[in-house]
This record gives sequence, structure tokens and C-alpha cells, in this order.
Amino acid sequence: MAHAIDGRSVLFRTTPHSVVGTYGRGTVLCFETGRLDDEQAVGWSVVVRGRADVVDDAGELARIADAVPHPTRGLVRTLVVRIPWTEVTGRTFVAPVDPGSAGP
Repeated sequence: MAHAIDGRSVLFRTTPHSVVGTYGRGTVLCFETGRLDDEQAVGWSVVVRGRADVVDDAGELARIADAVPHPTRGLVRTLVVRIPWTEVTGRTFVAPVDPGSAGP
């Protein structure tokens, strides 16, 4: 999911009638992002937890407008959700080494 970091908050776009758009205001939510690098055989995952809110202040929306990416494939998501995190966890992943490839 396309997202941005603003200080100690994660921001993302959704639709007003999505589950998060409908029920997410004031709710404690988790947001997870990660990346895998097949070439290096490593990856990471980060989860943030916090009470979500919808950004609806015109000045705040103008300030973050260019920072919060729009989704690809022509989807229109007009609601910006902010999760100021109270908890952050993460981990890295490393592919196991093939014992036969270590050399003599």
C-alpha cells in the first residue's frame, strides 16, 4: 500500500466507504509494510500500532498533499488516514544459506 511517514505517523489514502474509512476513526489499528530483496535474499517488515484518525483539516491536507502517494492503477482514494504510532516492531528476514554452496 502506498504510504508516507510524517514525523511519528504513517499516512495513507483510502476510500470513505472502505472498512478503515467507515470504522477506523479513533480505532487502534496496525499498519504493516515490508520489502523483500530477492537478489540479496533478505527482507524486512515493520508494524506500527496507534489510534487512527482521518485528516480532514484543509491546512493539514494541503501540507501533506504531495507527500501522501496516490495509489497506482487509476484508483481514486480521497480519504487520508493518519496513524500516530505508539508502538513499533520490526524484523529482518535472511534466506538460509545452502550448505553445499559454501565452498570446500
